[in-house]
Amino acid sequence: MSKGKTLNDNGFMRFLVTLQKAILIITNGSCALIVAVGVFMRYVLHKDFFGQEEIITVIAMWLYWIGGVYSSYRDDHISADVVSTMLKNYTVKKILRIFVLIVSLVILVIFSKWSVDYVTWAIDEWAKSMGLKIPLIYGQGALCVGFFGMTFYTLIQLILELTGHGKVVREPKEPVQEGGAA
Repeated sequence: MSKGKTLNDNGFMRFLVTLQKAILIITNGSCALIVAVGVFMRYVLHKDFFGQEEIITVIAMWLYWIGGVYSSYRDDHISADVVSTMLKNYTVKKILRIFVLIVSLVILVIFSKWSVDYVTWAIDEWAKSMGLKIPLIYGQGALCVGFFGMTFYTLIQLILELTGHGKVVREPKEPVQEGGAA
């Protein structure tokens, strides 16, 4: 990747991000719609929406895990990174960021392996939900997709950081002044 290019300059990456956004919009809207239908049925029609929780659980799994993948793509996860905010030396910041990305990548690879084992078990057992008998693999598959997606983006971020195209690129020529405008 040359200077000035972004991760989105690649057609495959644009496709992945567009797919993630579409899944997030559809799952978020579906969860809200199902809750609204459930409320309408219960309080207006005085009927029960049987299996509402099971349906929402499957959809919410995809919402949460694809949300995690999208957040990994944006490098936007919630973090309590107090150390890097206190550091002034950009070389130390870069080393710390690379260290954090390596540790994250190792953990994500382990979790990805465990998610494959879990999904394989779910397929072998073909467990189903209690009420609607929805195969649990439909929700559990999101776990596997989520961990692999987060692993993929963390690996890309690590490569970008190691090649000088990451978040912490180089030390600025002039020190940045903190505070508001004069």
